[in-house]
Amino acid sequence: MSSRKQLLSFTSSFLTLRRTIKRYDNSMRKYLDDDRNPYLKSQIEGIQMKRSRKSVFDKLVDKRTTGFTQYFPKAVSGEPSILKKPHVSYDHIGQKRALYLSKVLRTFLADRIGTGEIGGILAGKQFHLTNIIIPVDLNRIEIHWWSPENETQVIEDCLKNAGEDLKNALRLSRLLPNLPPVLFKRDDLRSNVEEIHELLNNADMGPKETEKINDGLLPVSDSIHERRDLYDSDRTVLLQKLSKTSSDISLTNADDDDNDDNKDIKKSVTIDDVQRHMKAFALTKKMKKEQESRSAMYGIMELEHERKLAKEEHFRLTECREDTTPTLK
Repeated sequence: MSSRKQLLSFTSSFLTLRRTIKRYDNSMRKYLDDDRNPYLKSQIEGIQMKRSRKSVFDKLVDKRTTGFTQYFPKAVSGEPSILKKPHVSYDHIGQKRALYLSKVLRTFLADRIGTGEIGGILAGKQFHLTNIIIPVDLNRIEIHWWSPENETQVIEDCLKNAGEDLKNALRLSRLLPNLPPVLFKRDDLRSNVEEIHELLNNADMGPKETEKINDGLLPVSDSIHERRDLYDSDRTVLLQKLSKTSSDISLTNADDDDNDDNKDIKKSVTIDDVQRHMKAFALTKKMKKEQESRSAMYGIMELEHERKLAKEEHFRLTECREDTTPTLK
């Protein structure tokens, strides 16, 4: 077993020595190749000089501006198809363009109808231009309008003739490169809202009965039972004591009035005085409880102190006895 272990250790040391020799040989060959190739040597020296001179900020700027793609990884995407071109959506651009054109056409139409250039008969009618809708692909122009029921038929006949005038005006204004067909549609939203309001006004909601708010409430009795344990004390006893004191004060005042006519001293007990006396009584009771709890706590502390002193005295006596024990010679 020992010979086997020695053999294993020898082979491992031999392998490590072989690796180090090989690494040293490769480094020497590279060094010799660099010396023989002056262009490669100059390139390596230039890179080393740049790395040593540049600061951290310059390095980051170089990595972002040059072809180094450390901070900007390329998006993983499949190869483009040969048979079919990649689809690019421009719906957001078309929606913005259609919305802008609808706003421009609305102002354009409102001005032309108001001046009587388009549909001169519509100037005196109750004709309202509610909305203009243009799709994304610009295949049509939908003009939504509204008028009362009695003038609807007349306005529809006028709009049939006004459609050609509108097309001519749009063609001359050059708002659109290719003029799509113009469609006039009656906006039924406002008429539907008016019908709903009419139905609600004429609807039978039943008899109008006003419910009283206090019908479901219980009547309040005059004899209210007050609490007699306010501030943790019996209220009747306090009132009796206060009535006695007030009667005594009134008697003393009567005697003083008889003795001295010039002095009018009338002391009467008010509600504030009663409340003040009750609060003072409650506070004194609370203070007594706190004093009792403190005295109990101080008593416990005093007992602990006495016990501690007794222990110290006991240990002191035992030490004295040990010192005074006679020693045998």
